Amino acid sequence: MSSSTQDQWKTRARGTGDITYADGCLAGDIDGGTWVITTPNADWIPEVLVGRISISYHEDGRFGSADPTQWPQLYSPKFPHFCLMPRPPTSSYDTRNIMWESLTASNFNSAFGCALNAFGVASEYLITRLQPHVDDVLKRAQEYSDLHNSRGLRIRFTCAAMSDSFKRLSFPATFRDINRQLITVQRFWKESLAWLTWAQDKWEHFEPSPSADVPAAAVDHRFIGAYTTDPAVVQILMRAGVPVWLLRRPELILPTTVILKVVDATKASSIINTNDPKFTLYHGMIGDQALSVTCMGGHTYSDVEHVPHHDPDVSARPRISVSQPNKPSSSIGFAPLREDIAVGFPSEQTTSTGISVSSLSRFSAAIIPSQPNKKTTNASSRSSAPYKQSSTGSIRNPFIDPAHSDMPISSPTWAGSLRSCPEGVTPMRRWGYLFPDPGLFVTCTPERGTIFFSTWLGLRVAWVTLHENYPADVQPLTAQTWRDILGGLDGQVITSGRQSNTSTRKQKSQQALDHVFEIQDIGDASFIMAPPFLYRSHAFERGDVIPSDIRREILWEIYHLGFRAELLALDRHLVASRYSDQSSLDRDEFMRRQMVDAVCGGQLDLGSPALDDSAKALCSTNLQVRLPCLEGFRLIVVRWPFCPPNLVQINPLTDRGHVERNILSAERLIYQFYLRSFYLHTGRPALVPHSFPL
Repeated sequence: MSSSTQDQWKTRARGTGDITYADGCLAGDIDGGTWVITTPNADWIPEVLVGRISISYHEDGRFGSADPTQWPQLYSPKFPHFCLMPRPPTSSYDTRNIMWESLTASNFNSAFGCALNAFGVASEYLITRLQPHVDDVLKRAQEYSDLHNSRGLRIRFTCAAMSDSFKRLSFPATFRDINRQLITVQRFWKESLAWLTWAQDKWEHFEPSPSADVPAAAVDHRFIGAYTTDPAVVQILMRAGVPVWLLRRPELILPTTVILKVVDATKASSIINTNDPKFTLYHGMIGDQALSVTCMGGHTYSDVEHVPHHDPDVSARPRISVSQPNKPSSSIGFAPLREDIAVGFPSEQTTSTGISVSSLSRFSAAIIPSQPNKKTTNASSRSSAPYKQSSTGSIRNPFIDPAHSDMPISSPTWAGSLRSCPEGVTPMRRWGYLFPDPGLFVTCTPERGTIFFSTWLGLRVAWVTLHENYPADVQPLTAQTWRDILGGLDGQVITSGRQSNTSTRKQKSQQALDHVFEIQDIGDASFIMAPPFLYRSHAFERGDVIPSDIRREILWEIYHLGFRAELLALDRHLVASRYSDQSSLDRDEFMRRQMVDAVCGGQLDLGSPALDDSAKALCSTNLQVRLPCLEGFRLIVVRWPFCPPNLVQINPLTDRGHVERNILSAERLIYQFYLRSFYLHTGRPALVPHSFPL
């Protein structure tokens, strides 16, 4: 189409008459004049997206002009509330302005007691400004849920995602990741507000009108609006008082079309960040699939790898920088997964849980690639793994707790199930440890044990931060790596590129920490193992002997955190999502974490003076106290392959009809099935809950 033909609509348009859905109080052209965009009720013309697009994640944590919280998008019946996203307040005194602000250096406080000085938390001032707006939306959503129990799955997800991200503002992370937590709070606050507005005030207007005489409502310019190629959608949004734009070819502008004014389209780059894309999330046509990419709960973290590994080749992996205030990093990468190795089971054996081992072997053969050439595999392991895998039982029996006064007590049911775990099971491969084996702290000399505890207290906040913020991405470490880290880094500053004269093992320990926290790209991000070493309300100087009761509580916490992390990891490994779109995958992950929290009593608050009683529920000697946790545990394992029918077919354990003997039998079966499944897929014993030290 020639340029003169494209511009003919401007000469045919007339500027008098009543404005209908097909007319425009404003009009403009986009995409080089191939499209005309008109609006019957808005006070501006946006330059909208057409055709095939790329959606990228930008440095500011948003999606540029493809972000429905920032810019009008193509109307979607799947996401009708997107057109009701709030626009920024016009008054600088409006307290809601915080929902459009990015994190600043003044609102990022260093995390006291954290081993990584690039980590920090949001300031109390920032949290105080956010709190009332978050609480208001949560209150409105709860009131709606109470009235409409059968509706509102999306609002439950957005409110939970908003609330979780708001809580993580107080959990140590890098500047970039704290900013992304803030953006996530803002994103789901806006969507929750839009959804509630749609459900409570506007949804009737979005239904087909029984009468053609329903007048258009006065437009509410506080909404971001939407554009469309469908005239029926224009009529619907006009009746709802929502800004709307109609996109059509120039030839469809008739001589009778009323256009009051022709203006230039406003470019998205004039008001939002459309530069510096970090990585592409989607490439394809605009529409529902593109919108789904922008409304998911992921892509809020960047400073660790996005694919977990068992034995990483550190030198071959893409680097991901840790950013600090005013020092943005542009690198992000993905690393390939290594293939699992299938190892057969002895034929026709049966575990104590009633699971046929030959059936498990058939199952593993169906999902695990065939075993590679042994010679090639060993060579690959030597070149890529920083440590050799130690043989199980080379130092002590890992299925039995070491006898030591510092060790918390394991319940007889857990202990018995753990001892019988390896019987008749040949594991598929060896996984590392997401948390250090507590046995490492007590199977060494007292002097070395003091160093182990001090080092762990220095790393504790940063390490737990990774697990809370990146549950699927944290790199497990071998037991030997943990031993070297805990025993070799106390009192030292480890910086990128430092040439060490210590042993090769110590250098590899430094490399392992660098690999996990990704600090090679910034020279001033270092591990500073400096006192005081903090644990809840306690502070210890270098060389202090930590009291035995505190040591037991620290080890109990490691068992608790390790159990939670391993249960999440194994469930993620065994339960594949039925969906392929990222939004559904994020919801699955959210539900998985909710289910695991029900087993573990929620997430531990590392900063509280004492442990919350809810975290002790699964370890309680009172069956009625731990019963809800057991039922939550059962609901997780019944989704796993080859779960014993006795667990699948019974009524919920919390039902009154169960006698205590049957509940205890089910509890033992749950533990045995979990521990054997874990050993089968990881090649090592699981960290299990212990009785809380009194």
